[in-house]
Amino acid sequence: MALNDKPLTLPATASNRLVASLSRLDTSDPEGAMLGAAALFAASRRAGWQPLLPSVALPAPTTAETLPECSPRAASHLATMLDGQYKEALPEWLALVQQQGMRVPARSLPALLDAGSKHGDIARALLPVLGERGRWLAAQNPAWAYLQENGTWDIGHIWDTGNTKARTVLLEWLRTTDPARARTLLETSWRTHKAEERRTLLATLQTNLSMDDEPFLESILNDTATRSEAVHLLTKLPPSRLVQRMIARVQALLRFEQGSLAVTLPEQCTPDMQRDGIKRKPPPHDERQPEHVQALYAEQGNWWLLQLLKMVSPALLCKQWGITPEQLVAAARLHPLREVLVRGWADALMNQPYDAAWFAALYPLLPADVLEQWFAVLPPPMQRTLLEQRLTAHLDSLRANLLLLASYQQWDVQLARTVLAGLRSMVGETTTYKEPVLFQTLPTIIQRIPFELIDEMVEHWPTDAKRWQFWVSRIGTAQELLCFRAEMHAAFHGEH
Repeated sequence: MALNDKPLTLPATASNRLVASLSRLDTSDPEGAMLGAAALFAASRRAGWQPLLPSVALPAPTTAETLPECSPRAASHLATMLDGQYKEALPEWLALVQQQGMRVPARSLPALLDAGSKHGDIARALLPVLGERGRWLAAQNPAWAYLQENGTWDIGHIWDTGNTKARTVLLEWLRTTDPARARTLLETSWRTHKAEERRTLLATLQTNLSMDDEPFLESILNDTATRSEAVHLLTKLPPSRLVQRMIARVQALLRFEQGSLAVTLPEQCTPDMQRDGIKRKPPPHDERQPEHVQALYAEQGNWWLLQLLKMVSPALLCKQWGITPEQLVAAARLHPLREVLVRGWADALMNQPYDAAWFAALYPLLPADVLEQWFAVLPPPMQRTLLEQRLTAHLDSLRANLLLLASYQQWDVQLARTVLAGLRSMVGETTTYKEPVLFQTLPTIIQRIPFELIDEMVEHWPTDAKRWQFWVSRIGTAQELLCFRAEMHAAFHGEH
């Protein structure tokens, strides 16, 4: 690089110190002096740089914490779950934090807030244990808006800019405080949401569902993407227009005369029936359904009648005919379409508050797969009574009640020991590896074992059985999770 003899000119804004530094450059070497001057100017600019002031006010700092942080031992369990191991225990861990009146560790807040934005059970459990810093942090990120303090929510902003999770949590809260506003938000923006989001948001109306919601639900029956969800909600409202139409249809098909039930099968599935949720064709083959039930549904009239019955509580029929549940069930017992009638009424009753009289009347006729669905909605004392009856009914009673055992929550030591002994025996059999129900329920059942039986739980399995290698991984994984959960509880209760 060559320079002419034109002297170097300093800018008028150059400081005295910069001028003094430049004067020490060797001007006999113009090229070197030029590069030196450039370096000095660059250093001078960097030294004098000041950051731009923000165009908006910074958020106020968080207030002082009011809850103690959980122990380092409990925090280590949380870190394990956030790393992906035993993550199914995270909602239970959060519940323990709340029970102890504590908050989650500050360093885990971003990961927890992200997890809550993807999983509803985590989102619901997070707010009580966030602490002041967690609530402050949630307010800084639109993706975490679902966890802002309810009373400070900018409802319009969250609804307009939030993701599906944020909108869902907002609606869930509003349905407990202002159900009409929640419904209005959903109704006025209904067509702007994609089908999957509409289904998710519509489910929030289950909370405080009332006849005030009926006009909106009736109006969206034409939306095929959400029709099933709308019908499910409307059937919980006996005065709804949908239920009244269904009652009229059922009344035209069923008659009770002199202790007998006369049934006429529907001859067609009209467009109006389809709009009200009646599907013209039965579902594809479902391996979970018994073969004879699949054959039953293959007859269109049976399939249409079943769906109609599911939407009308049999209690309404008893009231109309002036009979008791026992009288109606006795008449159904003798009818060739008994299974259609029982399955339809059982489904209808599951949409209503538990009715002990109806359960007692229908129970002797309930197919096993229907009983498993009913079991989940029974009061816990009734669940225990039913289990005790069924577990002593016959020699293979454990195998017949695996799904019920997996649903039952309130296990005690006596029940656990009985079930463990039965499971060890079943796993040792040569052919049980072919039983999908056992394979499906075994891990869940192991999680029901009380913690005080952990030592017994890991012992006495048939490790020399021919098919043990088929079970060892599944049983081992479930045992490890149970042990981890026991350690979680011990961390909050001061046990070692």
